[in-house]
Amino acid sequence: IFEILLSDERIEDIYVDAPCDRSRVHITMNRVEGFNTHIRCRTNLILEQREVKNLISRLKKDTGLPYCESSPVLETDMLDGAARVTVVGYPLSPNGDSIAIRKHSTSPWTLTKLIANGTIDPETAGLLSFLVENRSTIIVCGARGAGKSSLLTALLFEFPLSQRILTIEDTMELPAKSMKDLGYKVQSMLIDDRMSGDAASRAQDALRVSLRLGESAIVLGEVRGSEVSTLYDSMRTGRAGSSILGTMHGDCAKTVFDRVVHTMGLQPEEFQATDYLVTMGTVRERGTQNENRQITEFVCTTDVPGRFMDMTNRNNLGKAGSIKRLLASSSMSISDIREEVSIRAEMRKLLADMGSKDQRFYGPEWIIAANDHLSKQLSSGEKDSAKIVSGFRDKVLAAMDRA
Repeated sequence: IFEILLSDERIEDIYVDAPCDRSRVHITMNRVEGFNTHIRCRTNLILEQREVKNLISRLKKDTGLPYCESSPVLETDMLDGAARVTVVGYPLSPNGDSIAIRKHSTSPWTLTKLIANGTIDPETAGLLSFLVENRSTIIVCGARGAGKSSLLTALLFEFPLSQRILTIEDTMELPAKSMKDLGYKVQSMLIDDRMSGDAASRAQDALRVSLRLGESAIVLGEVRGSEVSTLYDSMRTGRAGSSILGTMHGDCAKTVFDRVVHTMGLQPEEFQATDYLVTMGTVRERGTQNENRQITEFVCTTDVPGRFMDMTNRNNLGKAGSIKRLLASSSMSISDIREEVSIRAEMRKLLADMGSKDQRFYGPEWIIAANDHLSKQLSSGEKDSAKIVSGFRDKVLAAMDRA
């Protein structure tokens, strides 16, 4: 049953409450009544105890992890990393075994794909693309299932191919293999229960090691706890060297700030090493249980700890700290930056529009092609944004004709 459900591309989550043989299977599905719509529903499936026990036995055999009364939680990847499963048993679950499975996307998310399904607008996509390439530190926050990992994945493909990337995660959600196949230099670090210590200490150890592996962009699947002090100290002293991207639970920038400062013990001034925070959220359609994932907040930090500036107001672009640093360290003017952001936005909108006819254009290959085209045009001295976009459109149309 699990394999059949997981083979459906629309299914994202599978839940089986205890007792499994008397509870219907619940699922979360996407693209049911719209490209960006996801719904929760109850199936007519009820599992036999035998099937549940077979799954647990297979997980224990494949991972070597314990699962018993003294260790009643089993968390691991399944189907070669295509899904993440959590099993909870007695006595933590008094009524017996319960199962939760989160399936990862079979095709990598890109900003183009997120534009097409309405999660992000082209202008914000263009700005995020520019910020990633110019080594900004970005935290993507939101609740579980809001789309944090999807946006983080999309941002990864905005790095230039020359950028070395280190990923640290406890479940294989980031598309490291796909990126390597495309020519990216990616070193993955997986921290799971087979390593000694608790989750927080394992993450902190992995981060410390990554800082000794040379100049690289660091991507944290999730910022959790004790590694925060190591992370921000490296950002403050420059040891991190390049961009830092990560996700964190929190429904807005202020919530993340309060959590990092008051719960995790970071000094308010240290949090200013974060350049931008992007909040993912779900918006429920009126009169239905359907929910759409969207960016609900996009802000930058300011000189005052705990106070943020709205980046959806494009008049604030030149006031952002990372933009000020870029203006001071490069030959770019604020008008140059605005124009480049606009070009990136137009090229991604073009790909999103063409993707409705041919889904190849949603793929990361075309994000790489767009960034390569822009880089070559700017390096050659071309300053006419209309010509740059037009030249890229010709490439896209030529590829469409060859298909």
